[in-house]
Amino acid sequence: MIKPLRLLFKFVHRDPQPDLLIITNMWPEQARPVYGIFVERQVQALRAAGLRCDVLYIRGYVSKVIYLLGVPLFLWLTISARGRYRLTHVHAGETALAARFFFTRPMITTYHGDDMLGYRGDDGSIPLRSRIRSFIVRCQACLFTATVTQSSEMHRRLPRRIQHRD
Repeated sequence: MIKPLRLLFKFVHRDPQPDLLIITNMWPEQARPVYGIFVERQVQALRAAGLRCDVLYIRGYVSKVIYLLGVPLFLWLTISARGRYRLTHVHAGETALAARFFFTRPMITTYHGDDMLGYRGDDGSIPLRSRIRSFIVRCQACLFTATVTQSSEMHRRLPRRIQHRD
């Protein structure tokens, strides 16, 4: 991987013979020690259960443009990692938008809240930009083998054909 991109996209864990690729924009690091701690704990639990995992961390908090930069990375992974993983699990909506350019199956995605429901402003309303973003995230859910949501409210916001699939 090109060196500047390593600052934005980083394998935080590699296994010599992985079963699972986890792609996330939430991961603890020195400047943000608890951000995404639940994803790290999930990976630890999977590894303790005997699953071998690679974890690709996308530092999306730096800029939304990073997700666009991820598109060629995932296209390259489609070729370079063909057949390497039995399952790919993506965390969060923007990550899912970019990771869908990794053409592999099966691929599941977990939505965590605002990606599906929209960000609320200080006045409690959801700005138009956030509504558009969450609409796009919800629509692309049909491109995944399965989806995981954190609440029944989030599940109801998925397209109907997705709600009945899972």
